[in-house]
Amino acid sequence: YMLNESFSIAPYLGLNAIQDATTNFSFGVSPRFYIDGNEDISTYINGNLGFQNTSFSNTNSSAFDVDLGVGYGAEFFFNPSFSLSGDVNLNARFGDNANALRTSASVAVSYYF
Repeated sequence: YMLNESFSIAPYLGLNAIQDATTNFSFGVSPRFYIDGNEDISTYINGNLGFQNTSFSNTNSSAFDVDLGVGYGAEFFFNPSFSLSGDVNLNARFGDNANALRTSASVAVSYYF
């Protein structure tokens, strides 16, 4: 959702299941602060705060983790409501699983309403 011309926030939801092994459910929010741009392309700083629960089928146990991240990216707007973006991120995970620090890259298609 575009809250104003320089700030947006998007929820995310994920489900990943491997038969007879694990099921992972995640959710969170990902804000973007647009720092530079013109009518068609904008650069931004993004973040994420999320939670995930992983259930292990073979041990009947589960683990809860918190994800926190920051990144930098660019977004190309085809029109005011439709865009293609790419970003690089630094993410930290902590909780029941081993703490981790990792990098990631992503490409996304967005529709704003």
